[in-house]
Order: sequence, then structure tokens, then C-alpha cells
Amino acid sequence: MSEKVASTPKPDEESTAVKRALLFMYWVAALLGSDYVFTLSSGPNYFTRIDTGGAFDMRDSEPTKAANTQFSNAWTVWAAGQFVGSVLSRALSGALGWRPALFVYVVLMLAGNLMYVLADPSVAGSIRLAIAGKFVDGLGCGATALGIGYIPTVSAHPKVASWRMSTFRLFVSVGMVAATGSSIGLGHARFSAGVQYNPGNSPAAVQALASLVTLPCVWALVVEPAGARTKRSLNPFAGWRETGVWTRQTCTWLVFVFCYGLATSAANYFGPVFLAEQRWHQPKISLWLFLFQVAGLGSGLVAEVLLERTPLEHYDCIAAGSAAVAVGLGLMLVGQSRPSMTYVETYFLAGYLTLAGASTVFSMGLSPAYKGILPKTAFATMMSAYKASVDVGKIPGPRWSNFVQQHLDNEYIAYVPLIVAFSLIAAFVVAGRPFLTRPYAATTKVGAAESC
Repeated sequence: MSEKVASTPKPDEESTAVKRALLFMYWVAALLGSDYVFTLSSGPNYFTRIDTGGAFDMRDSEPTKAANTQFSNAWTVWAAGQFVGSVLSRALSGALGWRPALFVYVVLMLAGNLMYVLADPSVAGSIRLAIAGKFVDGLGCGATALGIGYIPTVSAHPKVASWRMSTFRLFVSVGMVAATGSSIGLGHARFSAGVQYNPGNSPAAVQALASLVTLPCVWALVVEPAGARTKRSLNPFAGWRETGVWTRQTCTWLVFVFCYGLATSAANYFGPVFLAEQRWHQPKISLWLFLFQVAGLGSGLVAEVLLERTPLEHYDCIAAGSAAVAVGLGLMLVGQSRPSMTYVETYFLAGYLTLAGASTVFSMGLSPAYKGILPKTAFATMMSAYKASVDVGKIPGPRWSNFVQQHLDNEYIAYVPLIVAFSLIAAFVVAGRPFLTRPYAATTKVGAAESC
């Protein structure tokens, strides 16, 4: 009997295969991060190149208003694709298994980036193809929801799962840094091999190649947790009521996540467009976007160390991050709304740098704090809802910013509601912490979370 007990693995032990799969998910996180920003710096100029049939010089010319509108359309459609992909992630992982589901997402990312490459005037010259490619690519980026659902599902220790989810978000920032750094060099790319590769589509070509390399690794490294294929229906909302935890606490967190998606998408439209309108050439824009992502990664690393070695908790990251987001947005507003003011670019860039660092810290605190009030049986459903809320926030951001800029000519309308929202979030996280941290209880015991 004693030998049997000694040979039985402890419930909290993880196999080497599981640990290898979790490490691979960090690579997937970096791939997703690079996909988000790789074509960001060249976006306004690339759509002007398509709009003008290839006559536009992407190095030192100002993008057209029509191209800025198409740029905002592309990123709105990309966010819509992310939303659909996030909502489907739970159904696909249940019906197909985690490995086949991730494989499908990476294939979609590969296909979407290839479509964006081929939209160049040297091949199709089609804005519709570029926008359709961003939608397909967005579907593939639904793998983010898959990743943040997979990690707590296969992790044996809840505390380790929280750390791994923060690390997953950190590797998204690593991917952003790598992509924006690479796009500085690709800003000078000019060569033809059937397709003309230029600063507009060469980043998408590199992203497609990285996705292609990732495909065999998905099949080789991702392991299926016990009972993974429990949902045979592809209805994305099947079982959401039964396995979800829809309480006032979780709904409040989802509102916070929505605001995060809205603010970052609006700012990521204004950033490249504003700098391009200052006649900055694309490598210079890429350099500054690289610095923004370095600021985000550095802030995330500092937050990770502080969480590990000090009494600070994830809620402190959320409170400090949301307050700093409001400050960053305010500085961007000052720079963008007063073009005649001295050092206008300095205010805008300082605000963008602040926003990059603050939003990383904010998001690093969000998912572990949110997960902390959930039972493990609800992780797959509620983390899918979490990512879907981010994407719902991202959808209106670029279109709203473009509409305000071109038709209302008043950036205050775009920025002020976001500044107010994040100021309120900071105050609510500090004052309402007992409410936000109350864990879910399936019974009617005192202290159980209220239903929405």
C-alpha cells in the first residue's frame, strides 16, 4: 500500500508536456502581440498607396483623408474579427479540442496577412482585399481568448495560473516590441518578387511567415487537458448560462475591460495618423511606436517584479494604471487639439508613452484579478467573455476617432469621455475593492456574489 501511495503523483504536479505547452503559449502571445502593431505605423500610408494606384511615396508624403478613413475601417473590421474569434474560442476548444482550435486560429492569421500583402497595387490594388484580410486576421487573433482560457485550465496551482496569465500578457508586449522594432528596418524595404514588397505590406509578409512556422509547433507542443472535448456544439453561446458566472462583480469587470479596449484602439488610430500628418516618414513613426512598446514592456516588467517582491497586488496595478491612462490621454489631447502650440508633438508623444506603459500595467492586473473571483469550472466561458469585451471596446474606437477628427473637428469629444471613464475606474477600484474582490459562491451563504 505504501508503495502505491508513493508512486501516485500529487494532484498539483504538472507533466513536462504541460509545462512545455505553457511555454509555447508565450510564443503564441508574442505572435499575437506582433500581429496587433506590425502594420500599424504604415497603415495610413499603405492605404494611400492603394488609393493612388501605387503612385504615393510612403517616405515623406501626407496620407489622404480617404486613406485615413480606410485605415480606421480596417482596424475596426480587425477588432470585429477578434470579437467573433474570441466568442467562438470556447465553442471551438470544446468541440474540436484546444490543439485543433489553436491550429485553426493560426491558419486564419496566416491567411489574413497574406490577403493584406496581396492587396498591394503591384498585385490586386484592392482596399476591399486589405480590409477583408484584416477581418480574417482578426478572427485568427481570437487565439488570445484561447490562450487566457487554456492557461488556468491546465495549471495545477491557482496562484501559478495568475502569474502565468500576467506573463502571457507580458509576452504580448514582447511581440509588440519585436514587431515595431522590425518595422523600422522594413520601413526602407523596396524589392519585387512577383509581389512588390514595400513598407506597407512587408510587415504583413513577415507576420505570415511567423504564423506558418508556428503551425507545426501547435500540433507538436499543445497538449489536451483531461476532458477537453466536452462541448460538441459549435454554438458559441451554448452552455454560457450553465457554466458562466454572471454576477454584478463579473459584469463590472467586463465593463472595465470594455473601456480598456476602447481607449487603446482609439489611441492606436490617433497615433500613426497624427504623426503621419506631421509629415513624419514611416521609419520614424515605427521608431516612436517601438519606443512606446518598449515603455509598455518596461512598465509590465516593473509591475511583475513589484507584484512578486512587494505587498502590492493586482488591484493596485489596476488603480495606478487607470489613473495613469487618464493622464496619458490628457497629454495626447493637449498635443492634438492645439496644433499651433509650441512643442505640440512633445505633449502628444509624452502622452502616448504614458498611455503605453499605463495600459500594460492596467491590463496585467485585470485578468488575474478577474480570474480570482471565478470558480475553475467557469474559466473557459468567462475568460472568453473577458476577451470578447475587450474586442467589443476595440470595434468603435478607430471609426469614432476618425469621425470626430474628420467631421466634427473636435478631439475633445473623442478624448474627454475616456479620461473621465478611467478616472472613475481608478476611484472605483480603490473605494469598491471589497465589492470587486468578493468571490463567487454557488450557494446563498452570506457574502455570496449577487447575480446580475
